[in-house]
Parts: sequence; structure tokens; C-alpha cells
Amino acid sequence: MKTLIVLPTYNEIGNLEPFTKAVLALGAERIFEMGADFSHPVEAIPRMIRLSREYDVVVGSRYVAGGGVDTGWHPLRRFLSRGGNLYARWVTGLRLRDTTSGFRCFRASTLRELPLASIRSQGYVFQIELILACQRAGCRIVETPIFFQERRVGKSKMDFAIAWEALWRVWRLRHGSPWPAVRARLQRHEDECL
Repeated sequence: MKTLIVLPTYNEIGNLEPFTKAVLALGAERIFEMGADFSHPVEAIPRMIRLSREYDVVVGSRYVAGGGVDTGWHPLRRFLSRGGNLYARWVTGLRLRDTTSGFRCFRASTLRELPLASIRSQGYVFQIELILACQRAGCRIVETPIFFQERRVGKSKMDFAIAWEALWRVWRLRHGSPWPAVRARLQRHEDECL
């Protein structure tokens, strides 16, 4: 199985559609999204690849049994991370426990079917919008526990603008109309079940 690990973060990607099309053109069957700051455990990759045989998206999760975050995290950071995830789940209806995880394995076929041109969020809400598109498209999503270490390189991207966008944009995601590609995939799924 040809697997491609993609290191750029959401702030470096910009418009997701052309970036993803370029990655998909390389012919990988599985595509990873992960940070390049050594906070995501590379030893979880083989497990995520195995899970991707049964699931469309595998999410490395801090907030399922067996997962966790670095003990060096400030209590405020822990509160904001947990609270932000609960808020996003409550507003959008996401069933995922770690909505802002940036450590994910996608089947290439799944990315091809998503409405990537419609995904415009920046910051942490980018992760929420992308996984919400997967959920609305009927993708099979599973979370697997990871331990999130404090980054060894770089610094946090969190700032007031990113936090503000996360607060209001999730409401827009909740009330936005379903994307045409999502409706098409759901229709195909219903047709297969008949």
C-alpha cells in the first residue's frame, strides 16, 4: 500500500483543494495529515494504516480512552482544548471526541469525494470543518488513542484571531447548507443500501 505522509499544517496549506489535488496526483492510497513539530507520535502510524483498511478516516485522538496530552500543558491550555472540543461537538453535532486533532489518516478515495473547494476555514476550525465534511458525507470515521507531546520545534499558532474564528465559524458550519458533493455521496450511499 502506497502511503504518503504530508507534513504542512493548515496555515501553510491555504486553499485545500489545489494542494490536495496535487497530493492525490502522486498516487498514494493513504494520506496522512500531521504536524511537523514532533507532537504527534509517529509510532501510531502503522496502527492508523491498519485501521484505515476498515475506515475512511482514522483520527489520532487525545480524548478517547488511552489518549492524553503532555503533563507540561498549562491548565488554561487544557481547559481551552477540552472546552473547545466540547463546544464544537455541541454546536455542530460532530460525534468525534477530538474535533481539532491534526493527526489523521485519510483514504485517498475519501478525499476525492469531499467538497474541498467549499472548505475555507483557517486555524483550528479548519480541522472541525474538514471532519464535519467527512461525517456529513457518511464516511466511516474512527478515533485511536494518541499521546500528544509538547512540540519540540516551533510555537503554538493559537492567537486571538484563530480563537475568535473558532467561536463564530462553528455556528456557520452548523447552519450552512449541505454541500452538493455531500448530498451526492449520501444519495449514492442510500442507493447502495437499497
